[in-house]
Amino acid sequence: MVRALTIAVATGIVLVGFAFDWVLGGAPGIGRMQMAVFALGACVALTTLLPYRWNVRTLLLTMGALGALLPAEIGARLIAGERYRPLCVPDDELIFRPLPESSRGDVHINSNGYRGPELRINPTSRIVVYGDSFIEASYTAEDATFVGQLRQHLDTAELINAGVAGYGPDQCLIRMRQEVAELKPQVVVLGIFTGNDFGDLIRNRLFQRQEEKIVEKRVRLSLRLEREFQRKHRWPVLLHLINGAIQNRHFASVNNKEHWLGVARADFHSWQEGAPVILGADHYEWDIAVAPGGDSAIAKRQLMHAALLQIRNCCDQHRVPLLVVIIPAEKDIVATDPELPDDGSWAPKQLSTWVEESCNSLSIAHVSLFNSFEPHGQSLYFSTVDNHWNETGQKLAADIVARRLRKTVNDCPEEM
Repeated sequence: MVRALTIAVATGIVLVGFAFDWVLGGAPGIGRMQMAVFALGACVALTTLLPYRWNVRTLLLTMGALGALLPAEIGARLIAGERYRPLCVPDDELIFRPLPESSRGDVHINSNGYRGPELRINPTSRIVVYGDSFIEASYTAEDATFVGQLRQHLDTAELINAGVAGYGPDQCLIRMRQEVAELKPQVVVLGIFTGNDFGDLIRNRLFQRQEEKIVEKRVRLSLRLEREFQRKHRWPVLLHLINGAIQNRHFASVNNKEHWLGVARADFHSWQEGAPVILGADHYEWDIAVAPGGDSAIAKRQLMHAALLQIRNCCDQHRVPLLVVIIPAEKDIVATDPELPDDGSWAPKQLSTWVEESCNSLSIAHVSLFNSFEPHGQSLYFSTVDNHWNETGQKLAADIVARRLRKTVNDCPEEM
């Protein structure tokens, strides 16, 4: 009886492993979590070879541990559940988009899919701010974000935070095309984070090179990417915590120039081959820093120029002034990383300058924050491995950009 029950428990554990992807979501194929589940099932089955007394003890221990999972999951949900609430859902055009009426911590996505309060009806003036996690700023309370502090400077205008963590300029372009006609903003502001927005254009696959030209392309979601979104919705919080601990340990062991340089090169080669979208792999532009004249750096610069051209054309079509805010990477401002080249091939302002040069050649109004940020160094960014700007950095940026916007909002000139 005990051995039969042991085999039944072991079989159940193995079946959970086989059903892992289908029930909980996850990458196709056998992953680390499934291997661990299979190993546990095999170990439980092997206890039937032990003497009867030891078989009983291990069976009781296994059933007790499995029975403890439910209260452990309840406790994990109470303590950390909010951290894993999904804020985005897959989208055929944007790859992913904000989930209306979702929330996590200080972040609330309104019914229109923007962070912050509900939109006003017929506002006197409206400014929409697009960008990535630097604009969405999920790590900052609403009023202290860049957009929130702009709102305090420009209190007569409605400020819409259209930032989405993980977005690149290409996704911002598509969202503008979908929304600008309906929103009717007085100004569109686009935040470009130089630390990884060049690479986003490679990873997102929304722009491709064909016969030496950069053309837009329909996104193709990989099965792995679709499963990734399923996982975020379905996984128990305990699994999120375990997976997060494993990833953090792995990140700590590979967080160096050589690793990320290899990742950047792999991203570029897979882009050349037309491979599916790569998600959740944002990293500093090491390939540009090490070899600004290399193939991947040249391609990224061409992609950024092409994206800015289409963004300008979209705004021109709707007769909306565009202002690009160029946000420098913490690594470029602090410039103390020993792995950065010291042979004169790398310049801290290089990435910002490339965006500025594209804006100038396309006659796009822009504000580069590099010169204003450089004297303040690390004080404008989080001091941990997180490379985002803190409240102080967002305040300084809002002060600078508000001065540029104030006249536009009040006078609504033809050009900024």
